[in-house]
Amino acid sequence: MSQIVEIQGLASQAEAQQRAEDFMIDDVPVNIIQAPDGTFTVRATYPDDVHIPGAVFSQSPSTPSGPAAPPAAGTSGAKKIGAKGIALVKAFEGCLRPVAGGFQAYLDPIGVLTIGWGHTNHNGRKFDSSAVWTQAECDAEFLNDMAVFENAVNNLVKVPINQDQFDALVSFSFNVGAANLGGSTLLRKLNAGDFTGAAQEFQRWNKAGGKPLPGLTRRRACEALLFQSIPDKNFDGVPD
Repeated sequence: MSQIVEIQGLASQAEAQQRAEDFMIDDVPVNIIQAPDGTFTVRATYPDDVHIPGAVFSQSPSTPSGPAAPPAAGTSGAKKIGAKGIALVKAFEGCLRPVAGGFQAYLDPIGVLTIGWGHTNHNGRKFDSSAVWTQAECDAEFLNDMAVFENAVNNLVKVPINQDQFDALVSFSFNVGAANLGGSTLLRKLNAGDFTGAAQEFQRWNKAGGKPLPGLTRRRACEALLFQSIPDKNFDGVPD
């Protein structure tokens, strides 16, 4: 038995190749298939003994990523995600599977039904595998999703943080879930005032089913850099 996960409707082979890297776990076969309409599908076949959870990622040891920026004074209270945070989230949550009239739902690399800017049925508007949303609908639900995780971060963080730190935490919680942020060592260290330790915790969340995924590793590195206010304009996880 095996588990097949795929993303369809990718516009170019280069985009498909980049997405294929996000699927790779050890020797898992990852195929790029060109459809008759010219679009590309990335398909990964996982052994049945590899557990691929919904939106819950396991943890692995981290390596230090440099000093964290201290919190700015007077930054307590409710916040909203800023331009840097939105750019980071959208760099990893592109609107995929374009079809006539908009974008169709698809399965992400760990088999979660997704549409638009990384929206799932875990929050907000519900949809099924046949759903097609316009760009405007995708953009509107993105804002609704951000509001959910803005509230989560505002409620969970008990110390003053700056905008970059807040944006990194919203991106992180949007990807792994607010409950995982709430129970994380990252949050515990942050609320204890250990900003350097908190920055080092991001890379512990780079696995799915106990296996590291390159896409998650890169996203965690980008979030850690943003948390420390270190520029990374091309979102490769390496300081500019």
